[in-house]
Amino acid sequence: MQSIDAVKNYMVRWNYALYDGSIYKKVPEGKFTFVFCSSVHYFIHFTMGNSEVADQIVSQVTPIVNLLSESACRIIKPISLDFNFIEVTPYGTCFNIREKRFEIDPPSLKGTS
Repeated sequence: MQSIDAVKNYMVRWNYALYDGSIYKKVPEGKFTFVFCSSVHYFIHFTMGNSEVADQIVSQVTPIVNLLSESACRIIKPISLDFNFIEVTPYGTCFNIREKRFEIDPPSLKGTS
């Protein structure tokens, strides 16, 4: 579990997230928006460039990749996507497609500052 915690901490620190067996990265200008970044396989190998993470996961790479690549995996809490909203500027503003209006910090979305 220590190796998973190392991956999770790295993801939080650098604004990565897991969704449907893939890695997404938070858009720097956005509060809610994540975009596809890479496969879990590529990401885990990429994180081994960080010596702190590599020391903890190098012996567990294959099991970690196998676990996190499964779309049903919940060992690291995945993000949820709401396709009803499109994030726009200014920061924290979204367009609600269903209701055809702009909303600031929609309560149903979870974002980070």
